[in-house]
Order: sequence, then C-alpha cells, then structure tokens
Amino acid sequence: MMKPECLLLPLIFLLSLSACTPELREEAAARAAAELAGAISSDVHLRVLAVAPVEGDDDGVVARAVLTRLAEDERFRVLEREKLEALLDEQGALLSGTVDRESRIELGRMLGAEGLVFVKVLSSAPGPLSYRLRLHFRLDDLQLGDVAVADDIDVEAFLPNRREIGMTVGGILALGLVGFGFAAYTRSSRVRRGTSRKARIGESRERVRRVRQRLADARAEVVGGGDSAGALRVEDAVRALQDLEQRLDHASTVVIDNKIRAIEKAVARTCTAAESLESAIRERDSEAAVKVVAEVESLAAAAGDETR
Repeated sequence: MMKPECLLLPLIFLLSLSACTPELREEAAARAAAELAGAISSDVHLRVLAVAPVEGDDDGVVARAVLTRLAEDERFRVLEREKLEALLDEQGALLSGTVDRESRIELGRMLGAEGLVFVKVLSSAPGPLSYRLRLHFRLDDLQLGDVAVADDIDVEAFLPNRREIGMTVGGILALGLVGFGFAAYTRSSRVRRGTSRKARIGESRERVRRVRQRLADARAEVVGGGDSAGALRVEDAVRALQDLEQRLDHASTVVIDNKIRAIEKAVARTCTAAESLESAIRERDSEAAVKVVAEVESLAAAAGDETR
C-alpha cells in the first residue's frame, strides 16, 4: 500500500527544479536586453551610451545583461561603468531619470555620452519551469535633451524540454495523489469497520444486560417466595452473564472483524438459554431451572472465549 509520504517525491522534484531559477532569471534578463537593443531603431543616431543603475535589480543580473547586449551591438559604444559610478556621488540627482531638458544636456557633457539608458524592473515571476520578467526602459537623448525611446518589455524564459518535464511532474503528482487517496480511503475503511464492530458488539452486550436484569428481577421473586436454593441457582447464572458483559466490553476494542459473527451467535445462544431459565424460575420449575442454569453458565463461558 502506498503511503501518504510518497507525496514527498513530487515535492522534492519540484524543489530540485526551483534550483534552476537563477539560470532562468539570467536567460530572461538576456532576452529582455535583446529586446531593449532591438527597440532602439536605426533612426536613433545615438552612438555613445551610458547605462544608469537598474532600479529593482538587486542582484545586478538585468544590469549585466543590458550592458553586455549593448556592448555587443556594433551600433553603440558603451561607457565604462566605473566612469558612471564615479559621477553618481557628485551628480546623483541627474541620474534619477526625472530631470529636465537642460539637465540632460548638462549630464551628457559631463559623461561624454550621447544617450543615457534608464531601466526599471516592473515585476519578476519565478516558477518551477519558467521565469517571467517585465521591464520599462527609456533612452534619453543627451544632445537634444529629449526622450528618444521609451518602451515596456515583457519576456519569459523556459527550461529546456519543459513539456517533458511538465508531464513528468504531472505524473509524479498524480501518482502521489492516488497513493494519498488510497491511503486515506484505507484509513477511512478501517474507521468504518471499527465503528461497525463496536456497534455490533455493543448490541450483543446490551442484549446480555437486558437478560441479566430480567434474571435479577426473577431472583428477587424467588427470594421473596422463600426459595433460597433457587435464588442461589439464579445468582450463578446472573454472575456468568455479568462476566460475559465485561468480556464484550473489552472485545469492542481488540477483537478482529472475522470473529464478530461467531460472538453474535454465541451471545444469542446464551441469551436464549437465560430466557428459558427466567421462564422456569417464574413457573417455579426447579428441576428445569437447575438444568438451564448449568447451560447458561456453559454458554456464557463459551461466548466469552470467542472474545479472546
């Protein structure tokens, strides 16, 4: 039987896939950088570019991808980051991306750049099989003081063979869920069987209790009639039934299912004999009562043995 612990398999598998997230982020950043470069058309005559620090890029992956892609493009010459970073301490406000036309022209003069690229990470959505990245970028013309290009970029990188991986993950999850469902059904069946077992044994115990009570009432009549010997015989039967009650009480928690029917039959025989004893006592048939008392004791002991 498959245990619920088998659900750890798909969990471990998915955790192993999550280790691929850094590679997927780099792939997504590379694709976004390629689209950024492609968005700068040939009509834009800006050749010397600087790239401002990327907002929302805590690990620097997007910044590296943008710098690398622009540097590989023959249309552009990208200024060294060290020169830009040195200017940050003195003119950080000019690099905020919210400056006016004159400030842009002044910034271009200080940097020796014709254009300045601003990039902001809008959102990133890592998953086990993919990584989605949304950016906003703007290219400022530092000669004219205008915005040359502005655009939003939305890309997604996928694991190789993601279809096969997805099918594998789905299969493992399905297998785990089937195993979990089967285990839950098995536990539920055991609970139902246990409830049914207790109920059936409880019914047998209640029948014994009712018969025992009637015998006790009959004993009281015998005592009231002055038949002490008859009272002793009834007391023996009552004691045997009381012992059977206790055994049945214990059996409701330990007896196995395939013995329930045997117990019910043994209890039924015992109660039938006890009812005959009650009739004999009430009819003052001492000879019959003596025989039936022995029978009740024997049947009660046999029924008790079935509970072991």
